[in-house]
Amino acid sequence: MILTIILKEFHQHLISFRFVVCFILSVILIGVSVYYRSANYSERLKDYNGAVINSRNELEQIEALSFLQPKVHRPPSQGSVFVEGIEGKLDTEVTISHHHIPVEAAGGKAINQFAATSRVFDFSDVVIIVLSLLAFLLSYDVVSGEKERGLLGLSLSNSIPRHQILLGKYLGGLLPLILSIAAGMLVCFLIMLLAPDIQITWDLTLRTFLFMFASVVFLSLMLLLGIIVSSTTRQSFISLIFLLFIWVLFVFIVPRAAQYSALQLKTVTSKRGINEQIAQLKNEMNGKIDEHKKTINPQRLNAAMTGDGKGNLMLTTGFNPPQTVEYCGQHFAYAGPLQIDYAQRFWNVERQHIDDLDKQADFARALSTFSPTSIYKRLSATVTGTDRANHESFLNAARRYRLGIIDYIESQGGFSSDLYFMQYDYNPSVVEIRLSNEFAPIHRKAMAIFRSGQRDGSEEIIQEFVEKLQKLRQYGKDHPNEARKPDISGMPIFRFTPPDFLYDVKRSMAGIGLLIFFNILGFLVAHVAFLKYDVR
Repeated sequence: MILTIILKEFHQHLISFRFVVCFILSVILIGVSVYYRSANYSERLKDYNGAVINSRNELEQIEALSFLQPKVHRPPSQGSVFVEGIEGKLDTEVTISHHHIPVEAAGGKAINQFAATSRVFDFSDVVIIVLSLLAFLLSYDVVSGEKERGLLGLSLSNSIPRHQILLGKYLGGLLPLILSIAAGMLVCFLIMLLAPDIQITWDLTLRTFLFMFASVVFLSLMLLLGIIVSSTTRQSFISLIFLLFIWVLFVFIVPRAAQYSALQLKTVTSKRGINEQIAQLKNEMNGKIDEHKKTINPQRLNAAMTGDGKGNLMLTTGFNPPQTVEYCGQHFAYAGPLQIDYAQRFWNVERQHIDDLDKQADFARALSTFSPTSIYKRLSATVTGTDRANHESFLNAARRYRLGIIDYIESQGGFSSDLYFMQYDYNPSVVEIRLSNEFAPIHRKAMAIFRSGQRDGSEEIIQEFVEKLQKLRQYGKDHPNEARKPDISGMPIFRFTPPDFLYDVKRSMAGIGLLIFFNILGFLVAHVAFLKYDVR
């Protein structure tokens, strides 16, 4: 008898105008969303591959290990085709440096032309907005509507237990929703099969089925809410108005109210205050470095150093005396470890702000638990691997890679090694020629004449300078002082593997369990309400 009720309800819903409209609308929106998100994924994948190649080429051009700051990139997630999550809202590039622990990514975002000018729903948005509304439209008159039409009393007169009627109506209403999800997923797979850059792996397939299951559980809960309201009102019109209010409340009001309340009730350490603390630490660090310079030879050291404007220093090109090389080695042997130590201090300060933001986000999530749509939205991002945890695992991998880069520098002789700060091999013979009494005095006289601009009577000095300079240049040709680039073949390679399916399943169990619990509770409440419903 239950099967008869299920088929009757399913057939009535299937031919209803409200189902047909919502079904067609949902399939179209899902298809449009997946199409553009597939194009967006292809663009981001192309940018990612290009960025990896460019970063490798940049590494091959570095002139000293002090310029060794590799860039690492987070690959796009295929799950973003279904659910955007925060995948497209966060940057994807991290620069690795011994004097800085990565706090957040920067650069590397890519969106297609359509997504740049408009907001495209993802699959979960369609489920939340369109199909949850369909669940209410299918259930608002399932009890009160039949009472108005006089069919409910007729059904109960056949001595069919009320719980069987309720179960039949529930399953008969759930089947059209499952059909809508399945149709949307079929469209997704067809589009993905045609997309050249999307690989349908086992991981993606399992995530897809788990996402479908979570969607069905969510829509089941919304359907049960509709049955409860229909079982507690006398008129279907009142039931519809009340359900529309609940829909607006769950979809729009509660999530935003939770975010606003979290912002007001959970204070976050001021970013300005964080920046001031870091600035103080930087001044303290630079002060120590300057004090240490005074113990070496600050004039010669400052004159010998060059940089790239990003805090990277090395010995200038050309011929430097052994004393300057020694001074630089002493400087970097002190400054390098000190920068590593202060990088940890900077990180500890930044971590305060990050922890406060995490607590604020956790509080907002706790408040939004009153809305099933919020639970489902977070669950969808977790299942598809597009939530914050996936991005955080990339940052953690970048932080571990930084330690590997520091170990690599140490293996190459450390910060005091000339590999760290010298672009050219040191050639003692050339330095001796340059600094010898044969060249240095005439060099000083010639420079004084050039600066004064008065060359009358100084032709012999200039001629002698030119001859000796040519002699120096010829010696350089006979004994080439070739540029020596660091050998980075032994440098560690950055590897990032996104969290696998089983890891995300474990993280999603709480959300799925909560929705299932609400489903059980909802069915029990609907059962009690239906048992007490007066059909007269």
